[in-house]
Amino acid sequence: LVHCTRGCQGALPGETQRQYRDRVLLAGRHTESGEPFETLVRILRSGRLVASARATRQSHPVVCFSAAPLVELTQRRCFRSHLNRWDYEPYGVAIRLEAARAIGIQPVIYGQPDQRTTLARADRYRFHPLGKTYDWRSEREWRSPATVDLTRLDPGDVRVFVRDAADVARLPDLRPWPVSVVSGND
Repeated sequence: LVHCTRGCQGALPGETQRQYRDRVLLAGRHTESGEPFETLVRILRSGRLVASARATRQSHPVVCFSAAPLVELTQRRCFRSHLNRWDYEPYGVAIRLEAARAIGIQPVIYGQPDQRTTLARADRYRFHPLGKTYDWRSEREWRSPATVDLTRLDPGDVRVFVRDAADVARLPDLRPWPVSVVSGND
């Protein structure tokens, strides 16, 4: 399963507005730019994918993944103007499917908006509407209902990916996970 990072303007997932203001004020000019690469670096430093409700219109914080091949995701990448961001970035973390299932990551349940309430409360975090102008099933989404601690997984079950070889050189050498380059140029 693939988790693509996103840039982050404002508070980070799991960070309060006060923590965000303190971080910016204390960091001064050295604050991160909010680019997807910096998000990946934060993930590697913490060893965690922090659950957030930003990408979903619900109160359930989740970590989103896709079962679609990474090459397919990056090839169909597009700017989502209603979200003011790209849907996929060439940075992120992949987790072997068996390991993901073992820690409770499950496939999304797609349906009509009124079907959400027919699901058991424990499964509602998995629901995603089919969509009116875009069929979201092509994302083959899976979700974790909680922050994913990558350090608790076998290093062989996790793989980091970046856009190009220059990005590999910029990654901190903090974790035991192998790194793959997304572009075919390297």
